Amino acid sequence: MQLTTVDPVYRQSQTDINERSLVVKILTPDLTLNKLFRFLTLSEIFKFGRACCHFQAIVVRYPEYIDRLDPEKIPQLAMIFEKSEYKASFNQYLKRCKNLQKIDFVKDDLPFKNYFNDTLFIDVYCPHLQELYLSRSDVTEKVLKSFCSTNLKVLHLKMTRLSNFPVSDFPQLSELDISYTPIEVDTLKLCKFPQLKKIALRGFHHPEPIINTLICQDAPLQSLDLNNSNLTMEIIFFNSFKITHLDLSFTNITDDILSQFDIPTLEFLNINRSKIDKGSGILKCKLPSLHTLSWESIIGIDSLFQRSNSASSDHLSLLSSTPATPESLRSITALNCNNRGFTQKILTVFAFSTLLHLSAKSSKLTQLGELAIHLPLLKTLILSEGYIWGLDELNRFKQLETLVLDKCFLHWDETKPLDLESDSLAYLSMVGVHDLDLGRTRLPMAKILNLTGIKVFTRTHDANVSVTLPRLEYLSVSKYTGSLSLPIIQSSTLKTLDLSMTFFRLKDILELNAPLLTEIVINSSFKKEWKKSELELKKRFPRLQKIGTEPLSPPPFPTVVENWI
Repeated sequence: MQLTTVDPVYRQSQTDINERSLVVKILTPDLTLNKLFRFLTLSEIFKFGRACCHFQAIVVRYPEYIDRLDPEKIPQLAMIFEKSEYKASFNQYLKRCKNLQKIDFVKDDLPFKNYFNDTLFIDVYCPHLQELYLSRSDVTEKVLKSFCSTNLKVLHLKMTRLSNFPVSDFPQLSELDISYTPIEVDTLKLCKFPQLKKIALRGFHHPEPIINTLICQDAPLQSLDLNNSNLTMEIIFFNSFKITHLDLSFTNITDDILSQFDIPTLEFLNINRSKIDKGSGILKCKLPSLHTLSWESIIGIDSLFQRSNSASSDHLSLLSSTPATPESLRSITALNCNNRGFTQKILTVFAFSTLLHLSAKSSKLTQLGELAIHLPLLKTLILSEGYIWGLDELNRFKQLETLVLDKCFLHWDETKPLDLESDSLAYLSMVGVHDLDLGRTRLPMAKILNLTGIKVFTRTHDANVSVTLPRLEYLSVSKYTGSLSLPIIQSSTLKTLDLSMTFFRLKDILELNAPLLTEIVINSSFKKEWKKSELELKKRFPRLQKIGTEPLSPPPFPTVVENWI
């Protein structure tokens, strides 16, 4: 992405730390490292926490600076070298880092490169090391042994080639990730994990012996990730732990096994794409603390309510003998069920009165007014790729903060503007919604509005009509092809504006009342025009820092549910 960045040199005479923080924030490690050194000293770089992410560039581009980095102060390293000639310099520096607490060699786009060398790294000693991330690396047993310390708390070895553990005692280890790593189970049986709370065993063919080992050691396991694992054990070993997070997605777990679950502490359960195809298991199991359920693409969810199907009679009798909300679902606050079989009737029968976050992409939840009745506390609603009626009833959700309707088909009278009102909505995404008349929108709390790909913004020609967005900070109308007068969007708080692949010209932007604007993305065809008027833009928008041409990635929606979708 081509960016026009404010030259930090003109700020060198200033000493205000907030101003310097703003400039440091917009500098990128690859393109503007030379400006960083012209603008800041090494001690200031450490103050702003930028030394770690710039370390690789320092060694590669400015090797003379490596001796200026104080190894006694640096708390963590996050880098990886693409050129072997820099390994020796790094190794010598690493030996001096006696207070190092974290090492991160992860770089997903460069798996299994020849970064590690037994000769270079074998004598490295990091007595205070607590976190070690070596996923996708070619780390050897000797190198791992040199890095490991008795203080190690986090160890990630995902997708490595290790077959044996060189260390058998991990007294402080609380988090271990050995997903898709061919480690021999027998070597793990010899290891001791008295403090292990979180383990990821993705892709293991037979993880049961490892789990049994942890049971025998009485490990305080709280999080277990068995995604894409082949479970062959018939005994329900999960009940032996006080697990809070359990991922059984893409496994061969069945309704019969799930129905035997009795885990009072379980809060998060992921059974996406498993063999749970009837739903009876989730009705029978005992999970009183469960608040987040990811139940995506369950094949037979409709069979719970098809009275004409004799095969579903057991499920119907089960429903008639249970309370409106099954015990395992009484505390649910987050539900992910992206399935066309997920209907309004399921919400009616289960009565998810405590639900705060719902993702139901491609579902048959069509009536927003009815949803507001059944889900009075809802804060997050994701209904992408569905058919929606009653969008004008949005204000019935008194606490809704996030609404995602990407690629939805909206049913409404196209001759009338949409009366979209909400006193609580802060995040609205309607990507790819072709016909959308927001001429009477009133969203006083909205901060993020993503309308990428819309075809019609408003059909109203009344100059007095405006979209009320007093707190808007991010707006994307990328790929918009209609005629829109930007001043209709009245928001003095706007900071980011994405106009990529649109036909807005410079004069359109200069009419915008946005004194806090810091970033604009424009059509690459108009780049020369904007470049000539850069000074005029900065005068009109004094806080403008970036002018780009590549579409922005939308900000993540503000949900507090970890690993929800």
